Amino acid sequence: MLPQYLKACFLYMGVFPKKYKIPCLKVSNLWISEGILEPGENNSVEAMADRCLSRLALRSVILYDKLTFTSKRIPKTSRLHFTFRNLCVNEAHREKFFCVIKKYADFSFPEKLNSQNRLCFHNNIVLGFEEVHSWMESIPNARSLLCFGPKQPYPIALYLGFRLLKVLDAVSIRFYEFPLQVVKLVHLKYLAITYDGEIPSSISCLWNLEVLIVSRHNNIKRSNLPVYLPIEIWKLHKLKHLECMGLDLPDPSSADDYSLVLENLLTLSGVTAHSVKVGLLARIPNLKKIGIKIESAHDSVETFSFLGVDQFATLYEEIESFKCVVVYPSLIRSPENVTSVPIHFPLLLKKISLSGCGFSWSYVRAMGDLPNLETLKLRWYAFCGPVWKTSDWDFPSLKYLLLEDLDLKWWDSTRDHFPSLVRLVIRHCYNLQEIPRDFAHIKSLRMVEVDDCRKQVTVEIEKQRKRYRNIKSELRVRFSADAEKAK
Repeated sequence: MLPQYLKACFLYMGVFPKKYKIPCLKVSNLWISEGILEPGENNSVEAMADRCLSRLALRSVILYDKLTFTSKRIPKTSRLHFTFRNLCVNEAHREKFFCVIKKYADFSFPEKLNSQNRLCFHNNIVLGFEEVHSWMESIPNARSLLCFGPKQPYPIALYLGFRLLKVLDAVSIRFYEFPLQVVKLVHLKYLAITYDGEIPSSISCLWNLEVLIVSRHNNIKRSNLPVYLPIEIWKLHKLKHLECMGLDLPDPSSADDYSLVLENLLTLSGVTAHSVKVGLLARIPNLKKIGIKIESAHDSVETFSFLGVDQFATLYEEIESFKCVVVYPSLIRSPENVTSVPIHFPLLLKKISLSGCGFSWSYVRAMGDLPNLETLKLRWYAFCGPVWKTSDWDFPSLKYLLLEDLDLKWWDSTRDHFPSLVRLVIRHCYNLQEIPRDFAHIKSLRMVEVDDCRKQVTVEIEKQRKRYRNIKSELRVRFSADAEKAK
């Protein structure tokens, strides 16, 4: 029996399709935008959402797909346990909590659906029927419109005449032109769409907006020049989560308006290095997470200047998560372009994810000194060079380390350099000779996963595990060639 505050959260999980991997951040933002959760006496509404996810997981109502190793213990994705799914959907249907449309036949008894406030489509094709449009027009009080159907490459005429709408999740529908009806929905708190063009200045009409997600259909930028959001984006003072792939925040200083501050923004992702400037970030005082994506030669000119002294790290000492992806590492033409200036990270970072950055291994010390770093993911030439030598008391709090697609050959390290490591994952590091044999004696280590590396990589650590029975870590080694043979 769930307590009352968890019941609505549980019922809401039923809006997602069967076997759908539910992003935890997404469902948290939806709960908040729907008004299902309220802040506690000593907790923010975001902390309450994390708490509810944890409580549902403890009761095995939801299952975490991949555990995280940050102090919050909230992973990226989850799913509703299959034994609870029918109960969830049936109870939600009985209470008219939401209406799920999977096929055209679901409109056989529209009079039973007219009182629904939350509309959820698991098949976007039905949105193209005129009868469906007519039915949607007859629902004046709809508060939520969620489209989780398979992504469609062709345009679908989506009815957006719900004047009281608070949540619009249409990221699975491609818009060839920006739907201007959206800016009339002044009650919107959550907006997620797929659109490759420029965002109109009228977006400022959505003064209640808390979550804005603009995904791109084409992953290749059409121009090497930066594409900016309208300056009016700074007027959305309630905005907490901004994810705009390939778009940058404009510099508001030219507007000479000191009220242009995003004081509630916690997450900023999808932007390039052009959005990581001191004068600009000073207007986002409470930022906790930032994700940078560099994908053009123009972006790479000043790619990592924001990691210099008196830059990003100094301004945001309390930021918790930093991610930087260089889509085409060849843009970094020579190591000198990257390593000529020492890099610095915010002091209290808990999570770092880097890909394609091309740093020298000598610069990893900038992360090793961070006292609270718990998760470190290095992918696709994030660091380059054959030798990584760590130092005493590096990474004192690191619990999760991922090394993937790196050209690393020799890893010189000991158990004292990673005293808190719980899980080590190594994938596609074909040059790596071996995992430091001393790692078998890290007391906290519980899992070592090796995928598609040299078979010798795990020889020494395996010998240590067999020799010392008190070693509790589990070793998993997989080779894609063996998997193909098994088929």
